[in-house]
Amino acid sequence: MKKIFFIIILSLIFFTPLVNAQAGLNNAFNGDNSPLKTAADSANLKTTNNLPSIFSNIILTALTVIGSIFLILLIYGGMQWTMAGGNEQKVEKASDMIKQAIIGLIIVLAAYAISYYLIKTVGEKLIS
Repeated sequence: MKKIFFIIILSLIFFTPLVNAQAGLNNAFNGDNSPLKTAADSANLKTTNNLPSIFSNIILTALTVIGSIFLILLIYGGMQWTMAGGNEQKVEKASDMIKQAIIGLIIVLAAYAISYYLIKTVGEKLIS
């Protein structure tokens, strides 16, 4: 249990700066002639900062981080199964961890799909 907690904390330490880097770049390059605005315009990306857009970014980022945690748990369970050395209790524990991680990934993917759909449909109606 301590190892799983350590892996979750470690992954949050590594993934949080990546998520926050986008906000930092957005704040550093505000303006019509900024490199970020120019790149977004050339890629046809919407750069609005309204409430539905901010809310959708928070939800999708959180689901991405949670999905990454479940993926790490799946890999960790596979490593535990590989290193079980024929011990039935360790194999059973690793098998349960893999099953739970797969169920968690399925739930996160479903939540991601539902929230993405709702954000697209409801968010566009709120904006217009």
